[in-house]
Amino acid sequence: MRHIFHVIPALCILISVYFGYHGIYGNHGLLRLKQLNIEVSEAQQNLMNLKAEVSDLKIKVDAIKMGSRDLIEEELLRVLNMGQADDLVVLDAQ
Repeated sequence: MRHIFHVIPALCILISVYFGYHGIYGNHGLLRLKQLNIEVSEAQQNLMNLKAEVSDLKIKVDAIKMGSRDLIEEELLRVLNMGQADDLVVLDAQ
């Protein structure tokens, strides 16, 4: 009977250590939460970049719809990879 009084505190300590460890390092622990917050911020940045790209493309599409000959010609030459002999080519980082 006397040994049971030594086992109960040891069992409580082991249970506390188990839940404490998994509360920090487990799939739903604090470190996983920190990692998920980093992934969310990266995804939000990616979303902002994609929204800016969509906005730029909408502007181009609207200009093409309105019949901007220069833009239509520019896009055709870019897609077909063709140009005139006297064309000036300006390369950018993209």
